[in-house]
Amino acid sequence: MTKDISELSSFELWAIFLGFAHKREHRAFINSVIEAKEEIAMASAELQIISQDRIERQAYLDREDARRAIASDLKVAVYNAKIDTL
Repeated sequence: MTKDISELSSFELWAIFLGFAHKREHRAFINSVIEAKEEIAMASAELQIISQDRIERQAYLDREDARRAIASDLKVAVYNAKIDTL
């Protein structure tokens, strides 16, 4: 690659990521692309989750469900507390 990461367009960064992310010999360069663009970092994280084996993926989904349930319960409790104080 002749250009510096900072000189690459978003399109070029995405093309590099999608074209070379699976190749171990380009891992260091791909990591710098991931660090350069937040959206690519988010996509990389999602791809890692998707590529986990079935048991690990289910454990992740269970943790996310529990996290959402806690957040929902907290919102309901705050709402009910506001109604009770009226």
